[in-house]
Amino acid sequence: MITTNTVSSGTTTTLNDSGIDASAAASSSAAADMATALAMYKIRQQQQQQRQQQQQQQQRPLSPMSRTHQYRKVMKPLLERKRRARINKCLDELKDIMVGALQTEGESITKLEKADVLELTVRHLRKLKKQNALGLTPEATYAGRFRAGYTHCAQEVSKFVTAGGDKAELEIDVHVSTR
Repeated sequence: MITTNTVSSGTTTTLNDSGIDASAAASSSAAADMATALAMYKIRQQQQQQRQQQQQQQQRPLSPMSRTHQYRKVMKPLLERKRRARINKCLDELKDIMVGALQTEGESITKLEKADVLELTVRHLRKLKKQNALGLTPEATYAGRFRAGYTHCAQEVSKFVTAGGDKAELEIDVHVSTR
């Protein structure tokens, strides 16, 4: 039992263990007070239980991280950041190349977004492909190498024949290539 004195009215109130005024329970206005006090008591209990649960959760020891969990938490974001940095670096280089190429053609571009850089690059490569200026096909590269080698060989033979047999003047440029 808890006893409280109210100074303003000079009354003494006796509360039971649940915090309800025992003398006020008899009157009708006291019934409303009793319901309010009971609701307040339940709210306090719930708050106290929540505080205890929070304290228990904070006191629990942390379990050690597994390697997979550690990878997901730490390494994956780092690797993703590095991957994005590589992509952005290459896009910046591509932007510089495309701005230079477009300026030689007479176009002036000041600000490009990533999508714009990619679109301009695709358009420029298609234009070069139509002009056969890319030289990306293996047949074109092999034929060009063969033609250059044949021309070089013909020049060397021509030097040898026009030298007239003088051994001191004879210089043969021999290149051996390995594949």
